[in-house]
Amino acid sequence: MFSVNAKHKIFKLITRKRKPKM
Repeated sequence: MFSVNAKHKIFKLITRKRKPKM
């Protein structure tokens, strides 16, 4: 079971890495 905190952390990492790519 994934916690909301864990999901938020992963999402932030993806958005941070995808931000400069976009």
